[in-house]
Amino acid sequence: MVLYISADASVNLHNKPTSSLVFSANLGLTNSEFRNVVFDGGGLPSAEQFTAMPERFVMDSTYKLNPVALPGRVMALWQGGINSTAGSFTGTITLDASNSGILKGNASVSGVVFRRNDLETVGAGLIKIPTTGLKGSFRTGAFLMER
Repeated sequence: MVLYISADASVNLHNKPTSSLVFSANLGLTNSEFRNVVFDGGGLPSAEQFTAMPERFVMDSTYKLNPVALPGRVMALWQGGINSTAGSFTGTITLDASNSGILKGNASVSGVVFRRNDLETVGAGLIKIPTTGLKGSFRTGAFLMER
């Protein structure tokens, strides 16, 4: 299966915020919450992983992204946060092995946050998914967050 992602280029001004609440307001977030978090492509979410993936994050006062627990689900372990100075984010999510060639272990996530009034998306990046094969093999998937 070939996945095509359309893209456009634009420039957004980023000023270092004075606090996480100011940053949240600049992004247009409600209650400092990133909604509709999507991990897609590269075999994610596989049927085995789908229910464990976070769907929302709340940003705390230190810019840490905390997953919102989903009732009745065991969530994959996540650690990550935003670099408010750079307007970027990084994180890792622990994946279980799957029948689609994903290795058990940490997948790294990195990207940028931005605000465009014509988009609900306020964060976009990549996830590096460890796979079977030669040591160090991986697939790349997309990581998106909405306001």
